[in-house]
Amino acid sequence: MKKSLRLIALLLALLAMSTAAVSCGSDKTDTPAADTTTAAAGTDETTVSEQTLTPAQTPVAFDEDYGGYDFRVIVMENDEAAHIIEEIEAETANGETLNDAIYARNLAVMEKLNVKITTTHNSGVLNAVKKSVQAGDDTWDLALPTVYDAFSLASVGALTEVHELPNVDFTKDWWASDILTDTSIANKNYFAVSDISMHTYGSAQVLAYNKTLASNYNVSDLYALVNSGEWTYGKMIEECKKVSNDINGDGVMDENDVYGIGHLSSSAIIFPYSADLFFVTKDSEDIPSIALSERFVSFFQQMVEDFSNTDYSMYTERYGSPLRNTAGGTAFNEDRLLLYRLDLSYIVDFRDMTSDFGIIPTPKYDAAQENYVTVIHPGAMSAIAVPVTNPDIDRTSAIIEEMSYQSYQYTKPAYIEVAIKTKYSRDEESAQMLDLILSNFRLDLAFGLANSGLSITGDMRELLNKFDTNVTSAFEKKAEKYQNALDKVVDKIVG
Repeated sequence: MKKSLRLIALLLALLAMSTAAVSCGSDKTDTPAADTTTAAAGTDETTVSEQTLTPAQTPVAFDEDYGGYDFRVIVMENDEAAHIIEEIEAETANGETLNDAIYARNLAVMEKLNVKITTTHNSGVLNAVKKSVQAGDDTWDLALPTVYDAFSLASVGALTEVHELPNVDFTKDWWASDILTDTSIANKNYFAVSDISMHTYGSAQVLAYNKTLASNYNVSDLYALVNSGEWTYGKMIEECKKVSNDINGDGVMDENDVYGIGHLSSSAIIFPYSADLFFVTKDSEDIPSIALSERFVSFFQQMVEDFSNTDYSMYTERYGSPLRNTAGGTAFNEDRLLLYRLDLSYIVDFRDMTSDFGIIPTPKYDAAQENYVTVIHPGAMSAIAVPVTNPDIDRTSAIIEEMSYQSYQYTKPAYIEVAIKTKYSRDEESAQMLDLILSNFRLDLAFGLANSGLSITGDMRELLNKFDTNVTSAFEKKAEKYQNALDKVVDKIVG
C-alpha cells in the first residue's frame, strides 16, 4: 500500500507539471494527461475522473500476475555529450522531471503486472545481443539498439518478428505505425518504435531559427509560413539569402561571419527526405527496390547550387575537424546564423543562449505536399527489439505493451511537454511547432540500411561535399551495387 500511495503522489505531481506545460506551451497535445486522481487526506480513498479516450488511446487490458519476474532490458550506454539519455532506469524519485517520470512509469508497470525491471547499459548493444543469441542464451527480454543495429541483428536472425508478439497493438498511439510501414520488408518487421524510445523524439531533424537575426534582416514570419503550408525548400532559401555579412570585411566568408543557414553533409538526405523524396519504393508484395526519380535529381542539383553559395550557406564540412561539428552551434549562439539544422535533442545546447530562438520543421518540397515530413535519424534513435532466444513472448509482449502505454502517459509528456517545450524552447509558437514536428515521423529504408551495406545515403553526402551536381551518372554507376546490397538484406529477412 505504501508503494501504491507513493506512486499516486508521484503521478499527481507529474500530471501537474505536464498540465502546466500544456497550458503554457500549446492548447493541443497528442498525449492525453493521466486520469485525474484525488485522495482525501489521511485516507486510502481515491476517486478517478474519467476522460473520453479514442480507441487508439485506450490501453490494452492486462490482469496477469507474473510473480515478481525480473524483466531484463539492454540499452545504450548513457552519454551526455552525445545526448544519449536514460530511457529505462530510475532507482528513485529525485525531483528531476524526466527521472521521476521514468520512475513513475516503471512503478506503474511493476505494480500492475508484478514484475521487476533490470537494466543493462552497454556501449555495444549490437555485439552483446548477437553474442548472446549465437550462444543460445536467454540474457535479455528486451533490447533497445539503434535502428542501424536492429537491422544488423535482424539480418543474422537474432530478433523476433514483431507481429508474432501476441500482446502488442500497433494501432495504439504509443506506437509509431508509419515507421513500421517504412521499414518493413516482405511485410515483416524485426523492430518497432514506441514511446519507450525517447531517443526517437531526440533524433527528429528540425530547424532552430534565431529571432534576433530574423528581426535584424527583415525575415518573414517563419511560424506563419509553416502554419499556412507555405514553408517550402524554395521559401527557406529565399529567406536565407537575406542574411549575410562579412563581419570583418576581409572579403572572405568563413566561420566567423553571418549566414542564413548552417548545416553538415547530412543535409544531402535530410532535406530531400523532408521533401518526401525517398530512394526506396516497394512492390505489391512489400519487396523494396532502389530508384532515383527525376524529381529527386532536380531537387538535389538545386540543393548543391544553394548550399555551395558561401554568401548565405555555412556548410561546416568546409572547415574540417573539429570546426565541422562546432562552428554551426557557435554561430547560432552568437547571433551569426539564422537557421541551424540539428537533432531535436541538441536544442538543450542553447538553454543559456541570450537571444530568443524558435523551432520549426524542415521544409516541404512545395505547397502542394500534404504534410511536413519529420526525418528521424536511425543512428540516434532507439528501437524496440526482442531477441529470438526469448522463451516467453506472451509475457514479454504484455510487459512491452504496458510499458509503452505508461511511457505515453508519463515519460513522453515529461520529455516533450516539460523538458523540451517549457525548459528549452522559448515561446508558445515553438511548442505548437513541436506538436506538428512530432506528428509525422518517417524513415526511408535506404537510410535505415546505411550500416548494412547500402551506401546510397553516404554517397549522396559525398556528392554534396564535392558540390557535384552529376547525381544521375553517380547513381547509374552504382545502381546495381545498391540493388544487390538491398537484395542481400531482403534475402536474409525473407529467409
